[in-house]
Amino acid sequence: MLKLSPGQKLQAILFEDRIELIPLRTAKTVRGFLRGIDTDVPREGDRI
Repeated sequence: MLKLSPGQKLQAILFEDRIELIPLRTAKTVRGFLRGIDTDVPREGDRI
């Protein structure tokens, strides 16, 4: 389900009463994953 591969690095994070494992991705594999995201959201005046 997580599409892990042998030897892939994980980050372990303690969250409340459990440990969460987060797969680390290289910059090359995440390049473009935000393409098409809507950035037109209301912002406070000092955040423009």
